[in-house]
Amino acid sequence: MTNVKKTIIITGASSGLGAELAIKYSASGNNLFLIARSEERLNKIAEKCRSNGANVYSIIADVTNADAMNTNINLITQYVKLGNSMLN
Repeated sequence: MTNVKKTIIITGASSGLGAELAIKYSASGNNLFLIARSEERLNKIAEKCRSNGANVYSIIADVTNADAMNTNINLITQYVKLGNSMLN
């Protein structure tokens, strides 16, 4: 059985449920796009996920800013197809 690599977008990734999801899905080779407002806390979670083998892309943003989120999602879709993604 092959291990299917996933591309996952997680908002609120610097703490709570978002951070726990990031760590859970940080398996080797998975692509994680982690979005949060707190750069310092997000960097700590991103490093933990990288040490677990994930490819991590950190985005500092406030999800309540629709224009910024639209821009971020458009940037992400330049790199990956979002058909196999998890949105939190």
